[in-house]
Amino acid sequence: IDRKGFNGGYIFPGKKLLENCYQYGFLLKNIKLKNTLKNLWPNSTPQAIQSALKTQQKVLINYLLKKYPNHQFVLTGGDAQNWQRMIPAKKIIKSDPHLIHHALFHVGIILCSL
Repeated sequence: IDRKGFNGGYIFPGKKLLENCYQYGFLLKNIKLKNTLKNLWPNSTPQAIQSALKTQQKVLINYLLKKYPNHQFVLTGGDAQNWQRMIPAKKIIKSDPHLIHHALFHVGIILCSL
């Protein structure tokens, strides 16, 4: 987002989709992603899945922070809070899981006033 408006952005799979991906692809039991992981080296299937998913998220965040060092982020969607825990606060402009709904509401008001 700049003075000209919205320039683009990323849409990443949410926590629920990530949790379910192994269940669909490999018919494994559904695993809930924990915020903290105790073992550095996983030694069970649930721990291995949790560690892999958490690592994917961390790698993604680190990639974006390095690719866009002078940018700040707007976090939206149901997993905004999850991503917010992994990004330094000074890099976040706004975090709102309902941002799209707020925007649509304001568009509706504008359209109704025409």
